[in-house]
Amino acid sequence: MGRAAVIYETFTGETREIAQFIAEGITSSGHAAELLEVDRVHDASELQAFDALVLGSPTYYCGLPQKTKSLLALARKAQLQGKIGGTFGSYIHAGEAPDLIHQAMQESLGLEMAAAPLKLKFPLLGDGENRARELGRTIGNSMG
Repeated sequence: MGRAAVIYETFTGETREIAQFIAEGITSSGHAAELLEVDRVHDASELQAFDALVLGSPTYYCGLPQKTKSLLALARKAQLQGKIGGTFGSYIHAGEAPDLIHQAMQESLGLEMAAAPLKLKFPLLGDGENRARELGRTIGNSMG
């Protein structure tokens, strides 16, 4: 059984909700998922203990919030190459954050991305919960 970290930054609670659905999908595929707020990770070695890293953030002025940027900088020190990655985020007007995170995780951190970024418009509409759980299952299945 593998372990996945589902790390998120949230302003309104929406991104936390998405993270919870993703974690449900991971556990339904037979793996463990740990939910962590982005500012709870303080050391690169904490990230090394996981087989998969899933990172989500709201879009903040067409970019990433500072805490998410700081986590990505910290993750560069963690030697995560070859681990499984996934990204998600919520947005109101534009949804750039998941794409920016996805690119950083793939290019700078060397993670094997399990799927395209999940972008859900705030508030969750339609099949958002199912799409988040499906991303979790896809990540879990990628973990083996």
